[in-house]
Amino acid sequence: LVSPFNFVRLFTSCGPRVRAIACLLACQCAIDGKLLQDQLSIIQMYSCGWTLSQRSMWSSAFGASIMVGGQLTSRLVRLLGDEQRFMSLAHFSSVAAFLAYSRGAFWAGLIPMIVGQQRRVPTVSWLVADARLHGLGRGEVIAMTANLRAAVETVGPIVYNLGQRLATRLGNPARVFYAAAFVGLL
Repeated sequence: LVSPFNFVRLFTSCGPRVRAIACLLACQCAIDGKLLQDQLSIIQMYSCGWTLSQRSMWSSAFGASIMVGGQLTSRLVRLLGDEQRFMSLAHFSSVAAFLAYSRGAFWAGLIPMIVGQQRRVPTVSWLVADARLHGLGRGEVIAMTANLRAAVETVGPIVYNLGQRLATRLGNPARVFYAAAFVGLL
């Protein structure tokens, strides 16, 4: 029987490079759009007064931005020269989007998110390649990354809820996105 906690092996038994890449992936998962959707919805609808229709349109546009980004990723990697530069651009784009969200500029934040949401692409590729050097199979590593993401998505909403409560007490619930911007800088 395969344990859903096998992803811990990425941190414990595959060497420092795999551990570092797994930490990077965990941080990337912590700022994933899927994880932040609750905070986005609450702030858009309750703090900014958006209607359900406006929120639905924005969610559709967010999905479209991910789709466009996916189509541009390989071209951008080639244009920038390598995956490291692409990932730096993706992280910078994510930070820009979160700073826009923190100011209530949700529509403007979708533009940098076109690239930002693709931040995990090179990381997973590196993780698979390096973990295979430690005897793990490709499918096994992909399963581990999915379980790592699920673990982060289990804890993430609790952490973001606490952050949003603090931001609300400080007078601007959208400041919760400063936390995501900080993680994006790591």
